[in-house]
Amino acid sequence: MPNRRLLSGLLLLALAGCGSDPFATLRPEGYPFPEGFVWGVATAAHQVEGGNDKNDWWAWEQRPGTIKHGHKSGDAVAFARVYAQDADLAKGLGQNAFRMSIEWSRIEPEKGKYDAAQIRYYHDVFAALRTRGLRPFVTLFHFTLPLWAAAQGGWESQETIRDFERFAAFCAREYGADVDHWATFNEPNVYANFGYMAGTWPPGRKDDIPAFLRVMANEMVAHGKAIKALRAGDTVDAGSGTACRAGLVTHVIVIDPVSAWNPVAALAASIEDQVFNMAIIESLRTGRFAVNVPGLGQIDVSDPDLAGSADYLGINYYRREIAEGINVHATLPGVPRNDLGWEIYPDGMYRWLDRLRQTNLPLYVTENGAPDAKDAFRPRYIVQHLMRVWQAIAAGAPVKGYFYWALTDNFEWAEGYEGRFGLYRVDFERSNTSRIETQSARVYRQIATANRLSADLIREYGR
Repeated sequence: MPNRRLLSGLLLLALAGCGSDPFATLRPEGYPFPEGFVWGVATAAHQVEGGNDKNDWWAWEQRPGTIKHGHKSGDAVAFARVYAQDADLAKGLGQNAFRMSIEWSRIEPEKGKYDAAQIRYYHDVFAALRTRGLRPFVTLFHFTLPLWAAAQGGWESQETIRDFERFAAFCAREYGADVDHWATFNEPNVYANFGYMAGTWPPGRKDDIPAFLRVMANEMVAHGKAIKALRAGDTVDAGSGTACRAGLVTHVIVIDPVSAWNPVAALAASIEDQVFNMAIIESLRTGRFAVNVPGLGQIDVSDPDLAGSADYLGINYYRREIAEGINVHATLPGVPRNDLGWEIYPDGMYRWLDRLRQTNLPLYVTENGAPDAKDAFRPRYIVQHLMRVWQAIAAGAPVKGYFYWALTDNFEWAEGYEGRFGLYRVDFERSNTSRIETQSARVYRQIATANRLSADLIREYGR
């Protein structure tokens, strides 16, 4: 690993939090976001729709021990039946956008065979959103593969890359009049990590470093080809003033060494940051996905369609991790944590948005949220993270929008129904269509409706 990366990692840590605090003396008028700022909530098909029984996640859930408490997605939160009511909730929160995904296995349950009823279903969803003033931000791959694609090797297979390109072209032609903002993948790094390193997601491989790197590289090649297909197929302006804006959503984690003066920890943090965070982001510009971890693994894949393959970058930010060594993480005493044990670290939002100015891409915070079953700390979480978003914009970061994860409680993958992220609580014992407003929803509504952080909200929750 080049010394410049180690030095830049140490410098980033040293500079974190430096500079004057723009909230030290509160402005009576509050802190406005730019005109036209995008406010939204985020969802994913398998987590909310219910009945997605033709993908690899559904099959994975049927295996004993794969999901906490033996939970299964089942009917999820019945979004496929009550999407109009959920769109009403989003509109009532003062939102102007709605992030969702298209379930590939609904559209193409068998390879090359399309389901007309399910194709119509997504048209109906998009119509429900647009009539309520909600622009759809649509992801094509949010962790689930059709069973037939998984059977042919999933993202280890070149055939799946070709099939995904074809799927993207189909969606562009079919839904171009409904959608302006596309994302090819959600969190390709997370998908590869949990499926091929942790072994807790399908296909359940553990510590398979060659497959982990190969899958990430193939996802990025597939992204480039899907972007080309989206741009060619979606030439209709659906209302945002542009025919097609297509990008990628990636997960970013602040990875700090346990001590800036510990060379092993500092090197480990730098390597993990490059592998998990930066290799994907850099490949969007260079067209080259390259990772080299001495003694562990390496890959170097280039594709001409990958270079310049993003009109925007979506980032999902949730937490910080503290490195002691490669894949050896420390737990800092006394730091606030959410219900899943992740450190709550709002400063990381500013650090990442400021850092990503170098991409010269429009930025969207496509996910940010907290599992908080009692809704005890989430209002503070929302305000404090949005304070850092505002601060990054003020410093010059081209942040165009923010999506809270999630509108409702939902199926949280291997965590089952334990992680409660929803602005609206779902009482699963009573009804999976129940929607119970939280204080977090009221706080988020106040911010989005006014397009600003008020001084009162910062006094109450920002300290």
